[in-house]
Amino acid sequence: MFPGELRAFHVVAQTGSMRKASETLDVAPSSISRKIALLEHQIGTTLLERTGAGVVLTHAGKMVAEYARSVVLDYESLRADLNDRRGTRRRLIGVAAVESAVSGGLVDAITVFRAKFPTVAFRAATMSASDVVERVRHGESEVGLTFCCSAHAEVDIVARIAEPIVLAVPADHALAGVESIALADLQGMPLALPDVSFSVRRILDTASHEIGLGAAFTPAFTSNSYEALRNFVHRRAGVAVLPRRAVLRESRLGQMKMIPIDHAAFRDTSIDIITLRKRRIPRVVQEFIHELARTFDAVATPPAA
Repeated sequence: MFPGELRAFHVVAQTGSMRKASETLDVAPSSISRKIALLEHQIGTTLLERTGAGVVLTHAGKMVAEYARSVVLDYESLRADLNDRRGTRRRLIGVAAVESAVSGGLVDAITVFRAKFPTVAFRAATMSASDVVERVRHGESEVGLTFCCSAHAEVDIVARIAEPIVLAVPADHALAGVESIALADLQGMPLALPDVSFSVRRILDTASHEIGLGAAFTPAFTSNSYEALRNFVHRRAGVAVLPRRAVLRESRLGQMKMIPIDHAAFRDTSIDIITLRKRRIPRVVQEFIHELARTFDAVATPPAA
């Protein structure tokens, strides 16, 4: 096993504070300070600089923090597999996800998985696509569901699920019966769009410039909440550009129509299931990832007529 000094340093590096680390580990701050001092003595260099706002890692501290993260995460994964072999599958799986994944399949996958393994619990957090990557990268969540993940040296894409971007309109809208719509035809519509921090918005803006429209779309409503954008459509205040799964439920209930946008940038998008490349993935987490992939494929398939 690894020494307590390394775990204490890992938690300090993650939280940026001796006090927060002591609360996380449920020990006195003086105990944390002693363990850090001992680790610095063993390594022979300063790892932390104390500031009024907390602690800052030195260059050596950043190197040790990377090593400590790998050791701690691998130990936790090993312990999960050993518990699995003993028939004790008590486990908390941390999941970070974009909003469309939460509404479009994540809870379904968790429900199915817990029916098989009721001792496994989940902690899910909703955030932007870039924040999902960062949370997985820092080991704060074991599994991430992000949108159109770019190649990353520290992250593995373990499954990729088609997630086109569509135009969501009320079921009785004049466009509800069309098979697709050109990007240029969105000009002049009262559009509800995700804010500029969302990948969907960046894809729209990039595609707009590529076909010569420039900054053609001035939204009537902008939000960082898909729920708010759906409500805009529900109120018949306009239409919204959203990932397919963000309006899948409303489409099945007959409340909205999803119209494909006739441009490759909106067809080739995906929800990507990601894990930390350096992290040893426990078998129970691997099984959950397989369940995620199966469930999302099932959600993406329209029900039989």
